[in-house]
Amino acid sequence: MYQWNKRRADFNHDWLQNFFLVRLSRLLQLLDGATEDPEIERTFVTDILATWETERVEASGIIASFEEQMTPSLLFEEEPLCRCDDETKRWLSILTHSLWLRRFKIRAIVEKASAAYSSANAAYENLQHSLLGCSNSISASALRHFRREFGEFRDRCDALSEILSLFPRDRRPL
Repeated sequence: MYQWNKRRADFNHDWLQNFFLVRLSRLLQLLDGATEDPEIERTFVTDILATWETERVEASGIIASFEEQMTPSLLFEEEPLCRCDDETKRWLSILTHSLWLRRFKIRAIVEKASAAYSSANAAYENLQHSLLGCSNSISASALRHFRREFGEFRDRCDALSEILSLFPRDRRPL
């Protein structure tokens, strides 16, 4: 349980919200002419944007592993429920998992998160495709042509972050 939550916190809070989206928003301010930020101008496309490549694998894994790693049926492997006889653990853990899925609409949350991830990733791919035609990826004036694509990517990353925050943080009692 704690490992999944740590992975989610590391990705969503530490990387996505407090690193990536902060810098993406600063880039958008730069592209809008609202600020000057030579560091962001120089490094965003070459260094910061490129981190999506590795982090998107983590996002996908977090979403895909939620049901398996957070099901309350795993409580039958811990004290005191591990003391139940094997047959009781078998049927009761299946029942517990089924009730958890239904009561907390777990699969709906996972589907929404998967859709948000796919949407953010599609926006990233679109941005990358657009940037292929960019003559100078470290120039704000050249990047302004892609303001819409950067904004769309930011919006979709925001939506992904919001849905990841909705996942239950513990094995909820039924």
